Amino acid sequence: MSEGFEYLEHAADARVRAWGNDVSQTFCQATLAMWSLVCELGRIEPDRNWKLEVTGRDLQELLVNVLNEQIFLFDTEGLLPLRVGSVVVTEGNGSLAVTMSVDGTHLGSVEEGPNLELKAVTYDEIRVTDKEALFTVDI
Repeated sequence: MSEGFEYLEHAADARVRAWGNDVSQTFCQATLAMWSLVCELGRIEPDRNWKLEVTGRDLQELLVNVLNEQIFLFDTEGLLPLRVGSVVVTEGNGSLAVTMSVDGTHLGSVEEGPNLELKAVTYDEIRVTDKEALFTVDI
């Protein structure tokens, strides 16, 4: 199985299907899919790197938390993810954790503004396995 993502029909928001060979690739593709809604990622060069560390009780909560943390950093600090360097998912003490290395830029250095505003990733009809994620982004 390769990795990738696609957009699915949804009445008001953005519905995304992301997939990969394992949970790390799936989370990477979910990140790229979400931020591809905002701008053309391939047209912007990253100039900084940051790390995200997020926990969740299961894969669904972990994905929602990591994507919403990215939206929070975008809204509060202007950090726009463009590429994902590494994703490490670990399990322990009854919960999951993800550490993600992200390459990106500050929104202020992007010539054109965002295509749309991301509000949040929701639990609406969410389905996450180690090789596929189906989720909705409120826009």
